[in-house]
Amino acid sequence: MITREADYSVRALHHLARPENLDHNVTVAQLAERMDIPFRHLRRITLRLVQAGLLRSEKGRNGGLRLNRSPEDITLYEVLQEMDARNVHLNLCILLPDACNRQPNCEVNRQLCKLQETLDEGLKGITMADLCDKI
Repeated sequence: MITREADYSVRALHHLARPENLDHNVTVAQLAERMDIPFRHLRRITLRLVQAGLLRSEKGRNGGLRLNRSPEDITLYEVLQEMDARNVHLNLCILLPDACNRQPNCEVNRQLCKLQETLDEGLKGITMADLCDKI
């Protein structure tokens, strides 16, 4: 299940990826208000997104946040992996193969790995630009 933090991250990036927001900075306060996200949570989330290289932060009078890369280059997979990789995996044994001593001979694990590959490819195929195309 996608965590609330991951959901907020996707929503924030989606808003910043909209064509009308690409050429100027948006403050965390503005973003929190527009996306109905608690300010304190969003500050922490945007800091992680800056550290991950998905956002850039500019200080000063006209400072704020903006995408660090083009919307076409930011995938849903990347955002979800950055915010909470555990919750993007179908089972712990996929994320941490050493978590289960049955993993080398487990047919359930093999099938889940195939399904995980399909899920990952699907998420990698969705960019912030794709999400904005549907507005």
